[in-house]
Amino acid sequence: MSENKNTSPIVSVIVPVYNQENRLTRCVDSILKQTYTNFELILIDDGSKDKSLTICNDYTTKDNRIVVLHQENAGVSVARNLGIDNARGKWLCFVDSDDYVTEFYIQDLLEQVEKYGEKDTMYVSGILNCKRNNNGEISRKPMQVMNDRLYVIDDKLERVTHGHIFAKLFDTTIVNENNIRFPEGIKYFEDEIFVSRYLLYVDRISTISRYDYLYELSAASATMQKVSYDDAIKSFKLAFAERKKLVQKYHVSDEKIFWKTNAVSESLSILVLSLFSLPNKKVYTSLKNMYDNYEFMGFLKYYPIRNVRSRISRFFLSHRLKWCYVLFNRLIVMTGHAPSV
Repeated sequence: MSENKNTSPIVSVIVPVYNQENRLTRCVDSILKQTYTNFELILIDDGSKDKSLTICNDYTTKDNRIVVLHQENAGVSVARNLGIDNARGKWLCFVDSDDYVTEFYIQDLLEQVEKYGEKDTMYVSGILNCKRNNNGEISRKPMQVMNDRLYVIDDKLERVTHGHIFAKLFDTTIVNENNIRFPEGIKYFEDEIFVSRYLLYVDRISTISRYDYLYELSAASATMQKVSYDDAIKSFKLAFAERKKLVQKYHVSDEKIFWKTNAVSESLSILVLSLFSLPNKKVYTSLKNMYDNYEFMGFLKYYPIRNVRSRISRFFLSHRLKWCYVLFNRLIVMTGHAPSV
């Protein structure tokens, strides 16, 4: 057993759980092994159909820092928001139940607070992408190269690119006083939208060259299949609006910075790919809407070309040859490949 449950924890670790009976123990055990111990672990079961809730409840008998919440299945955003609503810690951090962390995860984040102070800062540590090959061997590669540095956010939006919710420390007071929550009712880029909202209320980003979060890559996380247009357009519109607020706050005038790899560019690419769940005429009119309302040409200029199909598609789109693009990618889909952008 650890600290008395009546003692206010410094950090609240929030973990949404849905059907993770095979990986949940690895995740929870890695959190409980932290070198920094004054935290609470909030496990939110999102209506799991397997033994996940039973596993969560069993942990409460082993460690009194664990709080288990349960809801009917409503999605990861609703689950995380429930965790925030019940958090008692001064700081918030997040872990996904299919991932795990080193024993220094919380300590390294808090050491940045001690080094740079608590004033209006988002604290960030490194992430390792972990991928298992056919032989069961796991390769680990940094998602982004990290340095020990304090960045003042300016019109270059330095370090404001990847918006994953994990490997970050958030001030609970800032989150609650500004009603910052995960967007509910969308399927993609909830993390990035939350981070964008938080960055409206801080002026600095602190980073550390330690990789304490291990992100498990799987076939499901590596690709998004059967994306519906309705889901994609809702996610894109919200990501676009939140990115606009951020660039307006910092007076960003460089078009390239707006379209740097982030939730807006990635969600727009998914939106374009989702078009091919629609009839051809609807694809055409939806593309026209993107050109007219969402600065589509800027996206085309800076989004990376990934292969030959992508290069051909980009030529059609850049020259506004919408029907050529639609027909070309219909043929691509018929051959069993994903459409290109």
